[in-house]
Amino acid sequence: MAPCPRCKLHCRSWLVEEEPVRRKRERENAQQRELAVSSGGWAGHIHSRVPPRVSQKIQEFVQMRSTVLHSDELINKKDANQVEHLLNELLFHDAPVQVIFLQGAVPLQTPRLFTKFCELLRRLPIWSINLGELNFSSEQCEMLEEVLHESLITHMFYE
Repeated sequence: MAPCPRCKLHCRSWLVEEEPVRRKRERENAQQRELAVSSGGWAGHIHSRVPPRVSQKIQEFVQMRSTVLHSDELINKKDANQVEHLLNELLFHDAPVQVIFLQGAVPLQTPRLFTKFCELLRRLPIWSINLGELNFSSEQCEMLEEVLHESLITHMFYE
């Protein structure tokens, strides 16, 4: 079995999806992105609530296809809009991130962003994550445990 050409690992999305399905999804995502840009953000992924400089930093990170994400270098981790935009972009581009430092990203504790965060753990080839300075509810901890069993996570810090 060949590894994923994007992240050079046997990531879950590569093992599950067939090449034609993946290409079709990527074309649809690109078309949706173009529509969002051409209509001033009304149709999708453009978030005017995020400062342009932050959005630019996130785009540069995603385009570099880096495997280590230090969230505090890209966003204000206390701003829910910026955290959400980061998660959306990572998911949209199927970023090959393997190690994520999200310590202090308090908005992840909200139900909406926690759900998106769990999706991120399931879909991306992440094997190490830092969740220090966060305080998830008992229900979220139970959900996180289930997600960890479905993910590639081998190392996690949570206090």
